[in-house]
Amino acid sequence: MKKTTAKVITRIIAVCGFITSLFIFLMGLFLTFGSTLFFSLFPFFAATIGSAPIAWLANWLLLVIGLFFVLLGIFRFIVAYGLWEFRSWARIIEIIFAVICLFWFPLGTVLGAIKIYFLGFDKDIRRLFR
Repeated sequence: MKKTTAKVITRIIAVCGFITSLFIFLMGLFLTFGSTLFFSLFPFFAATIGSAPIAWLANWLLLVIGLFFVLLGIFRFIVAYGLWEFRSWARIIEIIFAVICLFWFPLGTVLGAIKIYFLGFDKDIRRLFR
């Protein structure tokens, strides 16, 4: 494989990482602010269980999960930028993300296997990260 082809493949994986980070970040924002929006759109539901302990717990749980996804989206963006700049630490973290992706059958399995092959086993792409 030529060096330019290896760079293009790595950049494509990085762009996929940028897109993924955007979706994770937006999902985190939605979860963080979703319960407040839900209660404002459906006031009857808010009046029914708004003061119940389960509503308080659900709000805090959504907030914590949402903040986790916001931080994960930011971290994913940093890793994608590291791939774009051919940083070795980003290649290792992206391989870890690809292994996790293997469990999201069927699309995640295919994309994870492709990422593992190119980032982990292709010698020309591995040379870019040295």
